[in-house]
Amino acid sequence: MKKAFKEFKNQSIFYYILMFSAMVVLIIALLGGYLYRFYYRTLYNDFLSTNENYLSSVSERHEYDMKAFSNIALEMGISMDIAAFKLDEQPEKSIRLKERLNQYTMVSQNVSDIFYAYHQDRYIYDYRTSADSERFFTSGILLDATKPETFKELVYQKTREMTALPEQNITGYLTGSFKDVNTNAVVYIYPVVPKYWGNIVFVVNSNYYDELLAVPDNQKRENCLLWNEQIIVRRGNLGLSKEALAETVRGGASGQEKVSIGGKSYLLTTKEGGGGLTYCSIQPMGIFYDKIMTQQWGIIFLLLLCSIPASFLIVSLSRGLMVKVKGINILLNDEEESYYNLSNIESGIRMLVETSRETEKESASLRRTKFLINFIRSEYPDRESMEEMARKAELCVDYRYFVVLLMGDRGNSNERKAHEKMLGEVAGAKGIEGYGMNLISNNQSLFVLFSDEPERICRMEKRIFGIGKKYCEEFIMAASGLHDKYEEASGAYLEADAAFDNRFLMDNDEIIRYESLADRKEVHLLPENYLKRLKNAIRTGQEKEADGIVEEICQRLKRENYTLLTFRLLYNDIIHMLVSEWNIGEGDFKNIYSVFTLSQCLTIQDFNDVLCEVCHGLMHIRQKGEKDEPGLARKAVSYMKENFRSVDLNMGALADKLEVSPVTLAVEFKSEMGMSPSDYLALLRMEQAKELLRTTDMRVKEVSLAVGYEDDHVFMRRFKKYVGKTPGQYRSEA
Repeated sequence: MKKAFKEFKNQSIFYYILMFSAMVVLIIALLGGYLYRFYYRTLYNDFLSTNENYLSSVSERHEYDMKAFSNIALEMGISMDIAAFKLDEQPEKSIRLKERLNQYTMVSQNVSDIFYAYHQDRYIYDYRTSADSERFFTSGILLDATKPETFKELVYQKTREMTALPEQNITGYLTGSFKDVNTNAVVYIYPVVPKYWGNIVFVVNSNYYDELLAVPDNQKRENCLLWNEQIIVRRGNLGLSKEALAETVRGGASGQEKVSIGGKSYLLTTKEGGGGLTYCSIQPMGIFYDKIMTQQWGIIFLLLLCSIPASFLIVSLSRGLMVKVKGINILLNDEEESYYNLSNIESGIRMLVETSRETEKESASLRRTKFLINFIRSEYPDRESMEEMARKAELCVDYRYFVVLLMGDRGNSNERKAHEKMLGEVAGAKGIEGYGMNLISNNQSLFVLFSDEPERICRMEKRIFGIGKKYCEEFIMAASGLHDKYEEASGAYLEADAAFDNRFLMDNDEIIRYESLADRKEVHLLPENYLKRLKNAIRTGQEKEADGIVEEICQRLKRENYTLLTFRLLYNDIIHMLVSEWNIGEGDFKNIYSVFTLSQCLTIQDFNDVLCEVCHGLMHIRQKGEKDEPGLARKAVSYMKENFRSVDLNMGALADKLEVSPVTLAVEFKSEMGMSPSDYLALLRMEQAKELLRTTDMRVKEVSLAVGYEDDHVFMRRFKKYVGKTPGQYRSEA
């Protein structure tokens, strides 16, 4: 019995020892497995996060540059006066188009060249010249991997989506503007929205992608950019074949996954961009495995430290382990599980939501910008129509007061961030509404704020000014006076513009306010009898009577010793009163006057001429009842086209023919055409001279006489100034 009990006891001791050993082994195994899994997941997610953040930084920068292309296409789309024309019919518009393309080329640092093609014309433009489409595709721009006929078809296609051509060698006589010796480039073709009447071609030099997709020597990575599942550019040092790389990345959605290429394991990170672009980055999984091998020795050492006290005191070890496990579970389990397991789903939902919001935001931004432009130009006939258009633009302008702000910056490139911060500040404020837009041509930003309380407007001005000072190096902000009538919007813009023009004389550390201008003078309305007599003269069509009344108005204002700004404001009010008297439509209103016309007036005679022309225009519309009646500038254009070959044609003769003064002709012509009449005449003559040099064997002296120049030396000097070459050089190179 004792023997049996002793054996049982021994077995029990063996059992407890076995259980203890098994428990220790189990605890250590569980702890080791948990810690190994924790380290594994931490390092793996760090590996994923590093690749995702890297690709996000690349895609965000590239998408920002692509956004600039979209903005250019949109701005060209709303600039019908310089984008929708035929060179043979309206050659004068080519000058303005080239100037606009030159502005875009100068501000787009990543673009080697920008070309514009109007679908209904056979010429293609860049900032230097225009080229016949056949010559453009056969010798102007030659793509190494794209046939000329294919390239031509893409440039003239009517599509609503962007088109991208893969990186390839580009040659031709129009590649002289490349900013580097590298002649490889990626070509993007954007439709001109919203009417899709043309396409803009952006040539991006490979140097840009050498920097954007560059891989440091101490890293192993392959980066590529796809458009519609086709690789358009790649950089890296993994040595993967193009076919294997294309097969791997093609058709992948945004996210991360392990892929196998040539029997080796890689991590593929993809991110979808706008316009059908997809960004991809590939890195070997061996980088992650090497980190695990390095970290596992730390895990083993930790397990040894835990196993030694566990073999001496199971209770203390169990308590310590339970505390540690409980602490780790509280600290890591819930948060860790929710973070790691839901990361892909959360990222996908966030991307869809952000994409939807961005699309809606862009559409709303376009409507708000259009509303703002029409508001500043005072083109709404009544308050109801203005508020209706504001509602469509998702703006509430049913407030009593408004103020116009003009801002500029010559510092760093944080204007975009500052502009978004300003819009966010206005959107988040209560009791106030407003919106802003960029005036690219003037390098300014325009904001309009609405509120029932002047104090709220003042506080918001200071907040916006603070944001500008924080994010921009040399920020300037000018504010108009406070207005309570929407008809005064154009006058408010002139006030803000006048205040902004005083930035060199004022302290830019404060808001430059119109009220603070030293020479500001209160504007008094004219006596009613002046306006009444002027309206009666317009009704009866008495031009001489109207001109005499205008002269009286000018003399009265001159005696009052008004400033230039006061003249502009008062004349703006007079013109709006006259135009609103006869319910002039929007198209007719733009033809006879815009708020920017007054910015060209510098003398009393200039103001006299502008007001006289407005009166004559109203009489003309009233008598004929035709909105499309040719104005002075169009008559001048028509006459110059018919008579530019005459050596006797000059500005004095043209003004006499049109029965206006030379000053009136110059101001009206430049206001509508964007250039002086003498420049337009020279344009007609130079274009005809180029045609004669290309198509005839006439001598230079004969060509000079044929286009209206008696002195061939004068002709040659002007031809070289206009074309950049002598007539002989042009003929030999044509």
